[in-house]
Amino acid sequence: MDEFHQSFFEDSRELLSQLESALLSLESNPQDKEIIEEIFRVMHTIKGAANMFGFEQIGQFTHDIETIYDAIRNHEIVLDNLVLETTFRSVDHIYALLEDPELSDEDNHSTHEKLLKQVQDIIDEIEKSKKSQQTTAILEVEENEKEIVWTYYINIRPHEAVDKVSGHPVSFIIEDIIEQGQNKIKEHVKAEDQNKVIYWDIYLATNLNEEGIRNLFLFVEDECQIEVHKLVSCNILAEEAFVKKTEEIEEADIPVDIEYLQNYINELLAEIRDHRLHQIDEKKDKPSDNNKTANQSASIRVATDKIDRLVNLVSELITLQATLQSVNQIQKLPQLESITENLELISNNLRDTIFSISLLPLDTMTVRLKRLVRTLSQELNKEVKFITEGVDTELDKNIIEVLSDPLIHILRNCMDHGLETAEEREAAGKSTEGRITLRAYHSGANIHIEIEDDGRGINIDTIRTRAIQKKLISSEEVLSPEQTYELLFKPGFSTAEKVTDVSGRGVGMDVVRKKIREVRGDISIQSELGQGTKMTIRLPMSLSIIDGLLTEVDGSFFVLPLNLVMRIDEIPYQQTNLDGKLMKTLAIADKQLPVLSIRDAFGLKESTPDMVSVVNVQNGEEVRGIVVDEVKGEIQAVLKPLGSMYSSQDYLSGSTILGDGNIAFVLDANKLMTHFSN
Repeated sequence: MDEFHQSFFEDSRELLSQLESALLSLESNPQDKEIIEEIFRVMHTIKGAANMFGFEQIGQFTHDIETIYDAIRNHEIVLDNLVLETTFRSVDHIYALLEDPELSDEDNHSTHEKLLKQVQDIIDEIEKSKKSQQTTAILEVEENEKEIVWTYYINIRPHEAVDKVSGHPVSFIIEDIIEQGQNKIKEHVKAEDQNKVIYWDIYLATNLNEEGIRNLFLFVEDECQIEVHKLVSCNILAEEAFVKKTEEIEEADIPVDIEYLQNYINELLAEIRDHRLHQIDEKKDKPSDNNKTANQSASIRVATDKIDRLVNLVSELITLQATLQSVNQIQKLPQLESITENLELISNNLRDTIFSISLLPLDTMTVRLKRLVRTLSQELNKEVKFITEGVDTELDKNIIEVLSDPLIHILRNCMDHGLETAEEREAAGKSTEGRITLRAYHSGANIHIEIEDDGRGINIDTIRTRAIQKKLISSEEVLSPEQTYELLFKPGFSTAEKVTDVSGRGVGMDVVRKKIREVRGDISIQSELGQGTKMTIRLPMSLSIIDGLLTEVDGSFFVLPLNLVMRIDEIPYQQTNLDGKLMKTLAIADKQLPVLSIRDAFGLKESTPDMVSVVNVQNGEEVRGIVVDEVKGEIQAVLKPLGSMYSSQDYLSGSTILGDGNIAFVLDANKLMTHFSN
């Protein structure tokens, strides 16, 4: 049963996230019936599962909230701010109940009692409203709220036979199905044991959509195979001829043929000449051979640790493939060459497939960010419109987990420091409503995430004055705007005049950069005084494998991220004589190019080549060169962490094992340039 409980907790958290998103949408569209229905369905699903697994506190509390939204969808009460705020607080409380279902924590118990009273007060108002409504008005609402009923065929096949006497979670689902509308259920039992159910055939006429039906099985989908097929957009169970046809199929003890059944229904409806003919929605898709495939489950739940193990195995496979390729280059056997090429093709496809599985859309965290903006806008009394763009962009799930706290810090700063009050904005000729935009998009092999506000912008003079006060710079130093913005990432630096609950304690932006760099990312700031500020986070899509350019310097191997490489030039070694300087500008291909020599930077001087390669890499908005002895070619680098002795630097991203067993360091080109140019 522990496995069931774990599934319940995981699914409930997903449903609560879905619920938060629906509530945020409902706040902007309070009359949207579909959103209200979605909220009701989610509450109903959580309630049913909680009761099934014995979490009575969660089940009863969720039932009360469900009652409120049932009244809203039936026009018995109007959605107002009190209901919405109570629902938001209730969602937060259900999260807490998932961690503490017995209410052993005193704060949780106190919150539970307060919310129960608020919810009960709303329910009492609903009852009063019901009594005061006129009968004609009620009938009018009921008439307007009628929906098209669908008849479904549902087949439930447990992986193991279900004992009707001892009970099983699937049995509770069957009971719940009975409550959804007119139904016909056939149990198929073992011949030798009539108490053992092998599978169920169910016909259900309901106004639930297909998603609503599948939600009923959310907590038992790993325990059985479930098929849901739409038969027709009316209650065909009301027709005696159809019921007899299903009984004939049962007596013949043959599997239900969906295509045959749908064809039979179409013939039956063609013979009916009463008002039910008008209920058929002719715009619905006609039954086809593709229905079975389309209606079957398109996804399965997989534990994240299994995905991590799979990613690691694929990483090892790529290393093994590189070893085989190295052996092939030595042996020069035609058969081995063919095997090597096929293995490379398969491993590349497998790598792309596996890593796509480990990616999650940025949208998975936007609900939390929207809630934060909503809460802070009320606390700070600021009107804010939060806009998201490109949040379907996918990132490694480990990056998503790390990214949450930095984004929260940045949004807090936008709300507290960036956006002005309504009065200040009006005086500056702006709309009283501030705007914060979160935008994500691909840039090469990287993902860029921009957080932009249209607030007061960053005052460079204020930063400079505060930096001098903190002795971070001298009063004689002249800094560019970009260098000045960099001061915001110094530990303990803050321009806030007073400490608030939101920000201003001098912690945050240094943590933001540190967290982002943990996942091989970086952050930059652009701002215009009086117009707003934009922070851009650059991140890799994956942390485990990169496409790289393998280079060699004095017998040591280094890998550069391939997505940054622009071109490669060859020049005489003597031309790179930097006169003791690590960085120098050289004339290469009729252009002045700032270059860094790996040989000089790392003190690799045992031998000197006649010719060297200059790898042109993208460094921010500029192109710079990295001088290496030789370019060996493109590789897939499986990143391995470095030991603690390398923890004081950030320009080595990790290491990788080459096919011949040698170790190569993976360089972060941008951080390398920044480090050795200072």
